[in-house]
Amino acid sequence: MFQVYHSNQLDLLKDLMTHLMKNEPLSHPFEQEIILVQSPGMSQWLQIELAKQFGIAANINYPLPATFIWDMFRRVLPNIPKESAYTKQAMTWKLMTILPIVINEEEFEPLRHYLQEDTDKRKLHQLAGRIADLFDQYLVYRPQWVEIWQKNELIEGLSENQLWQKRLWQCLVDYSNELKQPPWHRANLYQHFIDTLSSNPDLGKMLPKRIFICGISSLPPVYLQAINAIAEHTDVHLMFTNPCRYYWGDIQSASFLARLQQRKLRHYLDKHEISRFKLEDHTPNLFNENGEQDIVNPLLASWGRLGRDNLYFISQIDSANEISAYVDTERANLLENIQQDILDLENHAQLGTTLENYETSVVSGQSMS
Repeated sequence: MFQVYHSNQLDLLKDLMTHLMKNEPLSHPFEQEIILVQSPGMSQWLQIELAKQFGIAANINYPLPATFIWDMFRRVLPNIPKESAYTKQAMTWKLMTILPIVINEEEFEPLRHYLQEDTDKRKLHQLAGRIADLFDQYLVYRPQWVEIWQKNELIEGLSENQLWQKRLWQCLVDYSNELKQPPWHRANLYQHFIDTLSSNPDLGKMLPKRIFICGISSLPPVYLQAINAIAEHTDVHLMFTNPCRYYWGDIQSASFLARLQQRKLRHYLDKHEISRFKLEDHTPNLFNENGEQDIVNPLLASWGRLGRDNLYFISQIDSANEISAYVDTERANLLENIQQDILDLENHAQLGTTLENYETSVVSGQSMS
């Protein structure tokens, strides 16, 4: 069961989680509770709050999402090592060995200049670390790119920088194989994990009895897919901090709309005839019925991109049961007005939103003059 709790108050989500733990305890007294968190700071705060509620908070594990997902891989799939050969640290040291060997190849022209006069190898270490971090992000957010590169194919629509990245990734895989390291990394395990769980229901016994996810602002799509597969066999409770009670996964910021117009002008000057929008299906959502830019709440649109994307991915999970637990503010001050506007997906940023406010502002202005 995948249960999603929406609220604009983290304290309320914490109280809901506490209520579930207290009133629906795990069947075995020594069974460990699992609470996925975004950071060690969040785990410390939850530990303190749970101790206040229960008098003691023990036998609770607070893994980070990446650590938890890898642990689930090891429980369900055979021969998965305790640590991947493609961690950032491991990739950094291997890339320091590979880069000097391939740097003179044609694809690496963009990197060659940077490594000139690098007598103490400091630049090499910095570059290897940056590339390792980039590859680590690809494994989480763009696993399909890595799979395409391993097939010795190029990704449509990317710049020429993918030439050296593709070549370097292939060298990294070959070097790891030479070291007889396991070939598994996150990109080639997600679908294998999901398919294995789906085809072998008995493997659900290897999973935790219950999982909470609390204080995490965003999860990569592949993590959500893996957790959704886990939810077919165990209870998953996602405590989602959502500032708006209405669906806002498709709102766009003013800067995004401006970039669309700018893109049109740029190509017009180049004499290229192109469509106004790259994604024609989304065009009706960008403007209101008068043809004006339809930005319901500009603050939410511009600052809420990460949460917006996460909300969209959560909405794609058909099996999820969703519960709303929002709290209205009193609009007693400016901050509460902003919070309530975001909660109701409204915008009262301008004077004269209502006739009464407009007339009041006119009278005040005349009296001052």
